[in-house]
Amino acid sequence: MSGESVKLEPGQLVLSRRPGEQLTIKVGDVVGTITIARVHRQSRSVRIALQFPRSVEIRRTELLQGATE
Repeated sequence: MSGESVKLEPGQLVLSRRPGEQLTIKVGDVVGTITIARVHRQSRSVRIALQFPRSVEIRRTELLQGATE
C-alpha cells in the first residue's frame, strides 16, 4: 500500500491508523467506531470493522455506483 496515492477532494481528512487502532465518528447523537482489523500486505488491502447502531446504513460505494448505471 505504501507508495500508492489516491486523488482526494479538497477538505478531506486523511488519518493513519495501525491494526487495532480505532476512529470514533459522531454525527448528531449517533456514535460509531471504525477499527483497523488487519492489514494484508500481499493483497494490498485493509480489513476494517465498523461498529455503528443498526439504524446507520453502511454501503459499499462500488455497489451503489453499479446500481445507478
